Amino acid sequence: HSPEGDSVIERFEYGVLAPFRDVLYFGIDWIIIIVLVLTQVLITFFLEVPGCPTGYLGAGGLADQGRYFDCAGGAARYIDLQVFGIDHIFQGPTCVNTYHCSAHDPEGILGCLTSIAMTYLGVQAGRILVFYKQTNQIVGRWLVWAVVTGGIALCLCYGAQEGGVIPMNKNLWSLSFILALSSMAFIALSICYLTIDIWKIWNGAPFFYTGMNSIVIYFGSEMLAGNFPFSYEASVNHNSHGSILLQNLIGVASWLGIGYYMYI
Repeated sequence: HSPEGDSVIERFEYGVLAPFRDVLYFGIDWIIIIVLVLTQVLITFFLEVPGCPTGYLGAGGLADQGRYFDCAGGAARYIDLQVFGIDHIFQGPTCVNTYHCSAHDPEGILGCLTSIAMTYLGVQAGRILVFYKQTNQIVGRWLVWAVVTGGIALCLCYGAQEGGVIPMNKNLWSLSFILALSSMAFIALSICYLTIDIWKIWNGAPFFYTGMNSIVIYFGSEMLAGNFPFSYEASVNHNSHGSILLQNLIGVASWLGIGYYMYI
């Protein structure tokens, strides 16, 4: 090795750059992720979609007084239509019931770009475990990532349910959405790591009951959708947020019980 190369390595291991080596060692990876995110954002906001406003993020259909009926998802839907065609994208997006919008795939090509970025943040969380061994080093870095990703998400959406430069939008996997989700995941991971692995005051129950039988529960939830107690349709007069929450709590509790029975 050259002396210059040795000095760079020493700075990574022991010098001022040491606290950032879990990121700096993988600079090319981060460049790729940044390029993917920028590609998603630039296409979303600057691609001209025929018959739709540039940068449109709405539901289309009857939303916006029906002016952009076939514009659900804006550029995201347009690209999916060009690549896959109308018959090969999801036909039942969440905006159908409310706005009678056109077919739109919430897991389309553009959404994959930001979901890849979110997945890589998960890789970064695991990498911290490899690079650092002290609890304060590990949890401290996870919490820093939580603050950074959450702070950027808040700036992008202005801390509002709707609005901001890049609004939160699960169906589009918007940048603000994946950063907010990642922030909560870093916090949840920190709590689980401390309570389960370090303080040993919790073993992860009841969640690992379903985690150890996830394939069965996934197929069961798909096959039994719409059947009580796993899921059911509320009447029009009882379709409030509270009633929907109750439905989901009953369904989740039912599958937790099945997972526990399979576990024991």
